[in-house]
This record gives sequence, C-alpha cells and structure tokens, in this order.
Amino acid sequence: MIVVAGTSAQLVQRTLHWHEGSRGAVILRQACGVLVILGGAYLVYTAP
Repeated sequence: MIVVAGTSAQLVQRTLHWHEGSRGAVILRQACGVLVILGGAYLVYTAP
C-alpha cells in the first residue's frame, strides 16, 4: 500500500510541475475542450 501511495504521489508531483506551454498540456486542454463542446451539443440535441 505504501508503494502505491508513493508512486501516485510522484505522478501528482510530475503533473503539477507541468508548465502550461508544454505540448502535452496543450493537447490535453484541447481534447477536453472538444469533449465539453460535444457533450453540450449532445444535451442540446437530446433535449425535449
């Protein structure tokens, strides 16, 4: 259990040290934006 906690803490630290200009952060942000827009379009389309 301690090993899992240590590994996940290291992953969180690495994610927190991601600067906003990195390529991965930009791609992740754009993908989330597309998913939000698609979810909104779905809700509008299926609304009674």
